[in-house]
Amino acid sequence: MDPSGIKVKKGVLMVKFKDDWIALDPKYTVNSKYIFISHAHSDHVPPYIGDSKVIASRETVEILKAKGYRVREYTEDLRGVELVDTGHILGSRGILIEGRVFYTGDIAGRPRGFLDKARSRSCETLIVDSTYGRSEYKFPHLAWILRNTMNAIASEFEKGKGIALLGYSLGKAQLLTYLFQSWKPLYVYKTIEMFNSVYRKMGIDIPYPDSVTSNIKELPKNRPFLLIAPNNPTIVRMLKNLGIRYIAFTGWAINKIRNGLPLSDHADYDELISFVKRSNPDRIYTVFGHSRDFAYSLRRLGFLANPISSLHTYITDYFE
Repeated sequence: MDPSGIKVKKGVLMVKFKDDWIALDPKYTVNSKYIFISHAHSDHVPPYIGDSKVIASRETVEILKAKGYRVREYTEDLRGVELVDTGHILGSRGILIEGRVFYTGDIAGRPRGFLDKARSRSCETLIVDSTYGRSEYKFPHLAWILRNTMNAIASEFEKGKGIALLGYSLGKAQLLTYLFQSWKPLYVYKTIEMFNSVYRKMGIDIPYPDSVTSNIKELPKNRPFLLIAPNNPTIVRMLKNLGIRYIAFTGWAINKIRNGLPLSDHADYDELISFVKRSNPDRIYTVFGHSRDFAYSLRRLGFLANPISSLHTYITDYFE
């Protein structure tokens, strides 16, 4: 076990809390008194929550319920624990445990629409998201993304054609719906509208679509429209077959995704470095994505940093 009270047990990251343990974003079902769920993306939630007391924001719990999870008991206010807004999606939080250990979950590096950037906290041990932890990942300003997207939409509308904006169904799609709501008619994919309704319930001004669809073949022909749809290979293939222009919004558009723009709900490399400096920890563990590369970069800056896999010999690929 790490001096900070951190261990990895059967692929699950855990932090000592008083006489118990808090499991952090367990990918697998665990037997633990407390489970911290940073946000409602499926790669941060176990398939079955069980009887553990969930530490999470109200927004995260509402989204989990919409996804079919049964949350028996949860809290946002546990003595010795502070939840910190990370700006990733609605309700996303990091957790500061007894003022010592700060686990970020996924963090955003800049404001976007109705979302703010991640807030930092001073701590002894920082466990930080490293999804884009390589220097090649430097995202353009949001104004650049907006200008290029608006120009693309206007171009297709002038031709009398529709265009699709693609993003992850939970998080990115709500942001796209919000940012480009002025273009009509607005079509929204059914799975996205389910999450849109939760966002509205939580007080976010997500516009109502002109139409909800689950079949791209039903989209209007020979007239303009804006479609907000999930970014997956099946939908991309159908859009290509129908000759509908699309833009995929993801940080991986920097070097891996064609027909995309690098709008991300994660921090880029420079933003991650800035976040670490503001936290000013004694030691750092990097998790997710490019954890090894980011730890190496931090060591070159003089930090005591290692990827989380160094904590245990049988760490799973989930943390690689």
